[in-house]
Amino acid sequence: MTSKAPQAPPEQITYADLLFYGSWGAIAILFITFCVYVSGIFESYIPINEVSQYWSMPVSQYVHEANIPIGWGWATLLGKGDFLN
Repeated sequence: MTSKAPQAPPEQITYADLLFYGSWGAIAILFITFCVYVSGIFESYIPINEVSQYWSMPVSQYVHEANIPIGWGWATLLGKGDFLN
């Protein structure tokens, strides 16, 4: 006896395609913005030689010390390489 494999509805196929291409598109964008960051095309908000001093700080202290806007204020810094990435 032969049985047919279940077929996915067209909506599921469309959604799966959206997830597949969306995921790969997002990975490509991450790669491109990382390359922009490390190449120095855009100036960083926090200079690379100062980054390590912030690593051990709690987030609230880091935000205060680095004078980073809270909430959606970070979006104003998208022109900086480290925030773009």
